[in-house]
Amino acid sequence: MTSKPLIGARAQEMSFGRLAVIAAISGVLGGAVAIAMVVLMMWLCNRSWVVDDADSHGISELQSSRLGGVAVFLGAIAFFAVAQWAAGGSKDSLGTLTSSAEQFPSYISFVLLIALVGLWDDFVTRFLPIVRLTLVLAFAAAALVTDAIPMTASAYDWLPLGLNNPTVLAIAGGLIVTGFVNAGNMADGANGLLGIIGISFFAILLHFNPASFASVFIMALLIFIVFNVSTGRIFLGDFGAYGLSAMIAFGSLELYAGGKVSSWFLGSLLAYPCIEMVRVIVVRTLQGTSPFQASNDHLHNYLYQFLRKRGWNPIVANSATGCSLGAFSALLPASLVLLGLIDIGSSHFWGLYFAIYTALHLRLAILLRRVLHAK
Repeated sequence: MTSKPLIGARAQEMSFGRLAVIAAISGVLGGAVAIAMVVLMMWLCNRSWVVDDADSHGISELQSSRLGGVAVFLGAIAFFAVAQWAAGGSKDSLGTLTSSAEQFPSYISFVLLIALVGLWDDFVTRFLPIVRLTLVLAFAAAALVTDAIPMTASAYDWLPLGLNNPTVLAIAGGLIVTGFVNAGNMADGANGLLGIIGISFFAILLHFNPASFASVFIMALLIFIVFNVSTGRIFLGDFGAYGLSAMIAFGSLELYAGGKVSSWFLGSLLAYPCIEMVRVIVVRTLQGTSPFQASNDHLHNYLYQFLRKRGWNPIVANSATGCSLGAFSALLPASLVLLGLIDIGSSHFWGLYFAIYTALHLRLAILLRRVLHAK
């Protein structure tokens, strides 16, 4: 495969001044590794392969690279390697480091397999949805069957008699992971949205385990968001969206199995992609259209279109859409817990919170759709 500078309709060169500011901010946040990530993403943005069409998400007016997830993954490895070197572990091989149970969760290999399904879809756009979903389900089920994710029966005592057994839990867990991977992929395209959800979730993991691998992904996602929000020229793509969503889904199941969090809190933290996916499936089913086909009927599409009709710059409108939805849906509940304001295990509070958020989410989608379609 040969790479060429990106040329074509609505390809846009990034100014030196903007890149300098992005590099400076990233350098302050993450040092040399962050600057290297910026250089890598800038290079990816100017390649002609794995480029997404400007209108494919209905929320972007620039041709963008689909390989932001690759930059995040490589950035996380680099941050991890630097951290190990700083801690005196520079003699360890990468294979030894990544296999360490103290550093990485046992499900990380299954996350990579699911991410590779997405990477294949990045390169082969004719990958059928049913094939993608089947592969993701197979890898998710394998993670549960091999006990990479412990489905502790005691965590599911509330299930009716007969349902709380390993087979049912494995099937249900596989479907949950597959559904969330699809939901997370749907949210990609709105600048900052899925990244903020990921950072919020990893911050909760760090709340329980200060030495968690989550810190390196927080740093990598943070640098990605700075570049993504500032330029609109790169997004996670299927590799990044599949991998990040799978990591969040597996991590959520592990947290819940350990009895550490309320299921309603997890629902509140991950509300945007989950509720939006269910909303769209219901609406499309009622309309007689396929729930799997790509379209621009998501809440982030509506909000972006609303801002554009009011004269907002395309990048500003996209970034404002993603960041505001990400902050309200995920960063807010995470902050309430991390600041010690609300107990993470309070089922009553988080159940009410989830219900209120759901009502507001659905109401906003209805209002924006009505405004956009008003003559």
